Amino acid sequence: MQDTKQAIKEVLIQKIKSLQKTGEWPDFELPTFVVERPKEYNHGDYTVNLGFTLAKYVQKKPAEITDLLVQNLSIMHVKEIAAVGGYINFVCSDKIRVKEMRTVCKEAENYGNHKTHKGKKILVEHTSPNLFKPFHIGHLVNNTVGESIVRLMKKTGGTVETMSYPSDMSLGIAKAVWAILGSKKQILEDESLDIYKKIQFLGECYVKGTRSYDADDEVKKKIREINHEIYAGEKTDAVRAYLIGKELSLSYLKEMTHRLDSKIDHFIFESAAGNIGQEIVKKHTNTIFNQSDGAIIYNGEKEGLHTRVFVNAQGLPTYEAKDIGLLALKFTQHNPDMSVIVTDAEQAEYYKVVLAAAAKIEAFWSQKTQHITHGRLQFAGIKISSRLGNVPLAEDVIEKIANGIHKKMRESKKTQENIPQNTIDAIAIGALKFAVLKVSLGKNIVFDAKESLSFEGDSGPYLQYTHARTQSIIVKAQNMGLDIVPGYEEDMQEIFFLISLFPETITKATNDCAPHLVANYLLELAHAYNTFYANKKILGSSEKHGARVAMTEAVGHVVKNGLHVLGISAPQKM
Repeated sequence: MQDTKQAIKEVLIQKIKSLQKTGEWPDFELPTFVVERPKEYNHGDYTVNLGFTLAKYVQKKPAEITDLLVQNLSIMHVKEIAAVGGYINFVCSDKIRVKEMRTVCKEAENYGNHKTHKGKKILVEHTSPNLFKPFHIGHLVNNTVGESIVRLMKKTGGTVETMSYPSDMSLGIAKAVWAILGSKKQILEDESLDIYKKIQFLGECYVKGTRSYDADDEVKKKIREINHEIYAGEKTDAVRAYLIGKELSLSYLKEMTHRLDSKIDHFIFESAAGNIGQEIVKKHTNTIFNQSDGAIIYNGEKEGLHTRVFVNAQGLPTYEAKDIGLLALKFTQHNPDMSVIVTDAEQAEYYKVVLAAAAKIEAFWSQKTQHITHGRLQFAGIKISSRLGNVPLAEDVIEKIANGIHKKMRESKKTQENIPQNTIDAIAIGALKFAVLKVSLGKNIVFDAKESLSFEGDSGPYLQYTHARTQSIIVKAQNMGLDIVPGYEEDMQEIFFLISLFPETITKATNDCAPHLVANYLLELAHAYNTFYANKKILGSSEKHGARVAMTEAVGHVVKNGLHVLGISAPQKM
């Protein structure tokens, strides 16, 4: 329908020029105007506010302008043109609507693809945990947002790679290693234990080491020695335990990201970025950075930002300097046209300082970097135990939600008796991801169990169930030998309108880095389709029923494509 949109604009431009040529309107340079989608489908397929845009040039009321513009106006594939106050609304022909349905069914998983980022190399950094710290719900939220950004960028033609920036050397890790040495460290090498139990052990050591460090000066001294040994790469028991724990943590990180249907292409470790960042900061001291009480700082207060330490008084690089080193490594090793960083919203002010300093070192580091933030996840209506620290582990959360889904599906007469575990896991993960992504980025998220696990509300399972419904209808229609040919009837108008909105929804969501636009769009489409399903008989022997199945097929493609962008699977059966 993009061709129709362009045709509307061209015809309107010609009509305005014609009115100027005949002298009915004065000569003026034509202002920019946009043919856009109305908010309500019953206002037409396209609208333009030319009455308001031209009022000051023509010196007439908006309604008078649009009344004149629509006179004798004819546009190919447009069956109705109406002046409504300062707006002109356009309704596309049935033929072009049916053509769009054919396009959806033909392009299938490619429907909605754009070329906005074609030829661009994009690097997305997300899911960057502290190693030795189990993959918790905060990591899951970050992975969910990061993966959706990756898929949006790919949908719009970008060559996208992902990277993780794990903290692999820190005082926190030294605390965990100290606790490992004082515990049953052989647990880490016990091949009879699964990885989850080993990760639990690492997490327990992380918590124990942190508490002991704060409570005992002798322990604090020993942990600092271990931290030095790790940084120096000495051949000690502590370093051997560290290396085993690091490898285990990375294996578990890869396993969890795979379970979330995500993938990390590259790793750059904090230990690699530290020295590089420190050297860069020192090189630019007294120009970009300043010395202060033995430390090296960036005086952000002069720019309305925070003043932050980049090299501390002990001569060690802070997180800020390490992130400068990371930027250098990113652009040296990968040279992206766009570098996207996804973090918790609490790091927003931190990154303003880092990128302000980076802009003065290498301007393109900052120019090509975009920082995206997300809120934190809270739970309502479901209790998640937290055995390690105060943050629930992702695996425990998924298991808890999966149990709730399993119970719900067993009790429902709409679902099958035997439900595969992988389907239950997919629905549980889908429920979590959708709860995260339907909220605009930066805002905190509440996972309400009743709402988020519902098969009939604004939830991930509701969308997955809608997709499964479309697939069930298509299979039945094929078994009946029904001739599935796209057609149009007035009751389909809202669904056709919404389906045709999908490509531009993807574009806007990508440009704004706003996955919630896709999530909320899918809810609107699913509501419209399920309302149609409740009021109309879709399966039958008539030509009308064949057209309804074709529309169902198109809805199935769009829902599946939208869910894919959100990193949510679309089961064939539920």
